[in-house]
Amino acid sequence: MKKLLLLSILSASFSLVQAQNSTLTKLVDSLPAGGFDIIETYKNKLYTMPQHVGGNIYQVDTASGTLTHQATLPMLPTGWEYTTRSGNFIFLKNKTIAAAMNTSGSGTFYIAAGLGTVDTLLKNYNSFGAIRSIDTMAYILATKSLPAQYLFSTNLATPIQAIDSNIIRMMPAYNQKSMYYVRNTTTTDQSPLFKRTNGITHQLLESTPNVAHVISMIGEINGDMYYSVSSRATALDTTWIKKCDASGVISVIDTILMKAYVEENGLVMGNKLILPFKRETSPYYQDLIVYDLNTLSKVNISQNSYYIRIINLQQTQVATNHFYYNSISPIKTYISDGTVAGTHTYTNSLGSNIELEFENYDYYQSLGNKAILCDEYPVAGLTNEFHYGNSMNMTKFTLFPGLSSYPSHFVKIASTLFFRTRNAGYTKMSIIKQSGCGSPVGIPQSLINHDNDIDFAVYPIPATSFLQIELSKVHEAGTQIKINNLLGQTIYQSTANETNLTINCSEFKSGIYFVTVESKTSKAVKKIIVQ
Repeated sequence: MKKLLLLSILSASFSLVQAQNSTLTKLVDSLPAGGFDIIETYKNKLYTMPQHVGGNIYQVDTASGTLTHQATLPMLPTGWEYTTRSGNFIFLKNKTIAAAMNTSGSGTFYIAAGLGTVDTLLKNYNSFGAIRSIDTMAYILATKSLPAQYLFSTNLATPIQAIDSNIIRMMPAYNQKSMYYVRNTTTTDQSPLFKRTNGITHQLLESTPNVAHVISMIGEINGDMYYSVSSRATALDTTWIKKCDASGVISVIDTILMKAYVEENGLVMGNKLILPFKRETSPYYQDLIVYDLNTLSKVNISQNSYYIRIINLQQTQVATNHFYYNSISPIKTYISDGTVAGTHTYTNSLGSNIELEFENYDYYQSLGNKAILCDEYPVAGLTNEFHYGNSMNMTKFTLFPGLSSYPSHFVKIASTLFFRTRNAGYTKMSIIKQSGCGSPVGIPQSLINHDNDIDFAVYPIPATSFLQIELSKVHEAGTQIKINNLLGQTIYQSTANETNLTINCSEFKSGIYFVTVESKTSKAVKKIIVQ
């Protein structure tokens, strides 16, 4: 009877709005740069961006899949590469802000690219970390490996400036158009200062009285930023939940006494605050406390029984009435509505645990293999697998039966999901669009008529003095063969009048190029290397 009652409570806690099945559409069959591009959203628009090497940035029409050139990331010197992974891309004022790094470890810098030009406003600044924008300001956080972690800002009209140093945590508050951050006053993350900035000046909000304090942010609700201040005393730690309003006035919401303190940023869900507590005494569990602002009450949903992957907590894994989090002992993903009864293990259709791997971009600049669709259905990508599901059930879906695909970079615009897939050889990358909620119906349908697809081979790779291009057939009149460099410049062009073509490439500079065969109705692109 107790088990039946618990199931009834869980069903009530996570009742889902019935929705029709979703459809998958191959929005872009193959991007010009092959399988190296990634996709990002910015201000409700979809962009494709070249990864590792320079090249063209396109805006993707989310209805037709049409690509419109927006900017070009210039080529970098040998040994340098762009690290334009999820969460590290801003397209602001017709300029792209991206991170670059030296793979030999000799340093890093940031660069802003306009339409094919290098913008000196952001060039040659030592740091690599998160890139964020609020309104018209861009914020860049230095890497944690540097002795002093700096917070930079620019409006892209004036040179970048350092707002502050020794930053431990930051969190944007979009309603106030401010960036909140915690600054160290010592070499450790204790005795911190709580500040905010508009990108030009910064304001001290709270100074902790001694070295045994830790400040962490929770999140913004209705223009107020909630945060916690923990006083370290192993026998009985004290944590104050506080609120900072738009004018900078600080008020204490409540006081929590327990043998644990808040060390990382938390989450907000409606009027609930999710605080990750780290216990001071053995066993060193990491508790997850949910504090209800309506009732001024708290509940420990972790029940003192496992270690939570606190570093993975981020606001993107929160839906309207539930959120997801991972534990590391045991390795599981949990779903919770903020109550004990409404917290349970997230499983697949066979009852196995599913780890959704919610990444924190501030630390890892990761691939973004997760999203919450229609506020209810999590999706995740694994090698050759696409997972979707409701709150009680995750199901594996094969995108292309018989073919390898690697889905990643899940992004959303409103309730529509977009993600990229690549093949095993990184020679082709497609963009998939998921419309609607619920289970996908059928394999992805393409916007392109593949009856006239172009099939061709190019060799040798790498090439030194010549390239041989073989077409499966001579396509419609006017079919063009082009070779472009990484900047998108066409260095060779001819009309395909026969199935075999030999091209002298002895004058080409060493590097990566793209061979495009294009007719009025279809196009195919392949990457080549010239030595």
